[in-house]
Amino acid sequence: MKTEISIISDLSENTDLDTLSVRNNIDIDRTGISFNLILIAPKAKQGEYKFFFPNCTFINSDSNKVVSLNNALRKAETQFVCYLPKNIHLDFNWLYDLYYYMTNIDSSGFISICSSLTRGYDFPLLNNSDKLISCYKPDYICDLFFSDFDIIKLIGAFEEKEEINNSIAMYSLMVKSKGLHAYNIPFQTAIKIEDDKPNVDLDLLITKNKETKYLPLYKRSEKHEQAFLLLTNLVLTISSQTTIFEHTSTANFGFKTPILLEDDLSKLKDYSTTFDLTFVISCGLDNNLKVTFFNLK
Repeated sequence: MKTEISIISDLSENTDLDTLSVRNNIDIDRTGISFNLILIAPKAKQGEYKFFFPNCTFINSDSNKVVSLNNALRKAETQFVCYLPKNIHLDFNWLYDLYYYMTNIDSSGFISICSSLTRGYDFPLLNNSDKLISCYKPDYICDLFFSDFDIIKLIGAFEEKEEINNSIAMYSLMVKSKGLHAYNIPFQTAIKIEDDKPNVDLDLLITKNKETKYLPLYKRSEKHEQAFLLLTNLVLTISSQTTIFEHTSTANFGFKTPILLEDDLSKLKDYSTTFDLTFVISCGLDNNLKVTFFNLK
């Protein structure tokens, strides 16, 4: 079964109880759904955590938890991502249920499992069979979340100037502003540690959201940036007419052209080698060839 989900969890300031909590939450979903685990942890503790999580990918923790979350998202290579806080206790098959509702309710954007009575309202949503499913739509989601990675790339990185709960809450508001649904799934609840309630001021977050600029999830390296600036020099040497494009959500770029000759391919290889890039050639619906350059990490 193809792995479609990446679970991200932060153990940068953990206790033994936190480690067991994350381990238990992972084990308690017994549906057999496949996932990759990405753990945020201090480099000095990663060897210890490897005993509990032998197949995980580690991200070195940053003093800023939102920076760590963005770095972990950049490591995700799956269709869906799930942020699993260390201080939440979940019920059986929670991961499968999140996956099920994300893929079966139209326009799902940012979904969670209810762990507190945040102000909101019940709202019927259509599933893929045109049946109404009653879901709870809180004013914001500020802890556990599950989303399609394409939506993450559309919205961009999480705001790094905010505390983690506020940043996630702001993100859920941005998802809703795109016309997508942010809701708690039915038939699942969670218990959150009482002394870790988020201090979220909804009115202030709405104001900040209007002032927040789009931040791409992927950032260019210095060489990648230099390559983009010199892309014009490359396309001027290509045999036929070209159109340059840029993907702000992935920081990748390239050009479209009707045809590529053997001499053009040689120039592409020299250019990509010089700037530590790789490139992919695909054919679009307009029958033009699309050359996309990717940053080598």
